[in-house]
Order: sequence, then structure tokens, then C-alpha cells
Amino acid sequence: MVPSLGEVGDVPGSSAQGIFLSYGREDAAAYARLLQHELRERFPDARVFMDLDSIDPGRPFAEVIWEAVESCAVLVALIGRQWLTLTDEEGQRRLDNPGDYVRFEVHTALERGVPVIPVLADGARPPRQQELPSELHKLAGLNALELSYARYEYDAGRLFDFIQRVLAPIRDREGADRRAQEETDHKAQQAEQRKAWQAEQRKARQAEHRKARGRPTAQPRPRPSFGIEKSRRSRPGKRVTLPVLATSSRRCCPGMSGPGGGPS
Repeated sequence: MVPSLGEVGDVPGSSAQGIFLSYGREDAAAYARLLQHELRERFPDARVFMDLDSIDPGRPFAEVIWEAVESCAVLVALIGRQWLTLTDEEGQRRLDNPGDYVRFEVHTALERGVPVIPVLADGARPPRQQELPSELHKLAGLNALELSYARYEYDAGRLFDFIQRVLAPIRDREGADRRAQEETDHKAQQAEQRKAWQAEQRKARQAEHRKARGRPTAQPRPRPSFGIEKSRRSRPGKRVTLPVLATSSRRCCPGMSGPGGGPS
């Protein structure tokens, strides 16, 4: 009835390729277990949900069933010969109880728009509308498949082929969505890498600029001076007279007269 093998916790957010098996334990349990095994082999990527025993203690069954049906692509309603007439401990028909698990599963699928496949086991007849609670009236108008022990392989093959047709477009759509998401992620990763590279280049340029500003500027080498420099113009129209070496009052050269014109 609900996810087995601990799959309950994986229902939220899972792929919409699940297959929900709805059955009455006293009605078609053997077929349900057999179908569960073969469906898992035929559709290894799909989740097969069934059996109320797998619900974790303390979890509300209505919430778990709702989540499981929500994540499924199709619900298989196994209808045995006693499906319509099974009663509880008080002798009341189970389908008349709004809290009955089978009724809740089928009603949830019909309400959520999940395809429902009625499967009539061992010669069970299709339920008529007047035999069903009002919330299950749509079930009476659905085309049903048959499942019998004598031709089980043929009947199960028809059921699996129909489920395959239901799952195929969902798988194609999910594959396209996955590829589109991968392409988006790849482009985002490239953009992040490009931004990181640009940031590194910017930091390198800034570091080089700071290094250049801290480097001392080369000064021109001074020209040698010989004590006397020629006059030069500092600017047009004005002559600058540079200092000349001072001479002694006494002439130092031989043959030259000293003060008064006499020989030294």
C-alpha cells in the first residue's frame, strides 16, 4: 500500500516515476508481492510503493500515503473477488469507512490526477458505480486489465507495457530537464571561474602598481666642474655673470712689475 524497504523517507522530492500498488491484504496480497518483485526488475529506476507495514512508527499514515501517491506516475489498483465486500471486525464494509487504507489510496490518486489502472485478479468483476462510495465513482468508469494465475505472464506483460507507456514521456521530460540543469550549472561554473580569474588579474595589476610607486626614481648624474664656468643665459635677454676666481694683489709671474711699476 505504501513504500516498503524503508523508502517512505525518500518520498518527498523524489522522481515522479514511482509505481503505487494498492491492494487489500485479505484479497490480493500474493499478486501484489509478485508484481512488486517483477516491477522492480522491469523498472529498476522506478520506486515501487506498497505495504502499510513499512510506515515508520509515529508517522501519520494519511500524510505518508499522500506523499507517496504524489510522487508516483501511476497507481495500480488490484481488485480481487472480495475487494468490494471485505468487512472489518464490526461487520461494516471497509470501503464505506473513510479511513480505510485502500479507499484512501485510490481516492487520493483520483483526486490528484494520478493515472489509476484497475486490475481484476482471478476473475473479479469490475465494480459498479452504485457499489462504490461517491469519492470512488470515477473508478467505475476506468478500463480495467485482467490478471489470472493461468495466464499470468501474458496479463502481467500487458500491465508492464502500459506502465512503460506512462513512464516513457516522464523519463524523457526529466532527462531533458536534467540536461538543461546541467548546462545551466556548467555555464554558471564557467562564469564563476572567469570572475575569479579576472579578480586575480586585477589584484596582480594593483600589486605591480604599488610596487612601482615605491621604487626610487633614478637621479641624473652631475656634470664635472672645473672651477670656472662660462656665462650662460638663464633666459632670453638676461645675462648671468658667474663668479671668477680671485687673483692675488701681487703678480705671480716673473718679469711682471709689482706695485708702482717696478720690478718685483
